[in-house]
This record gives sequence, C-alpha cells and structure tokens, in this order.
Amino acid sequence: MSSRIRFHLDENIDSDVAKALRRQEIDVTTTVSMRLIGQPDEVRLAFACNQGRVIITHDTDFLKLASQTTDHWGIIGCGKNYLPWM
Repeated sequence: MSSRIRFHLDENIDSDVAKALRRQEIDVTTTVSMRLIGQPDEVRLAFACNQGRVIITHDTDFLKLASQTTDHWGIIGCGKNYLPWM
C-alpha cells in the first residue's frame, strides 16, 4: 500500500472537492463513484477501511461510529455540525 494518505469522500461532499484533490494527484474515491449511495454508514466505513482510506464527511453519524471503534484509517468531519461553538 502507498505511504500517501488516501481519501474517500462521503456523498455529502461536493464533487468539486474530489476534482480539486485529483488535480493535486491525491488518491480519492467518492461514495457516488463507488456506487455506495444509499448504503448505511457502516458499509461506507467498511469500504474505506478495506481500501485504507480516510473518510471526509459532513455526516455527524460518523462521529458515533468513530467512537465505537478505532478500526478505521480516520474520519474527517467538516462543516458547522462538527464545530460545537457554532
């Protein structure tokens, strides 16, 4: 496996983010491109784990999943739902 960080963008992340990352030669998949739309968060987390990818999401449900296991490559939550002071 590559020593570079690989990412998986959840369906709620704008596709332009994936395009921008790819222009920088960053390895990124999306929920849309992997045909995971509508799949439970656990399925998307399992996909990312199997692929060695960090998930980027606006979905706060991943906070709960992250607190239940450390068996993942990382979850980056972004947006106002992840900022307790907002």
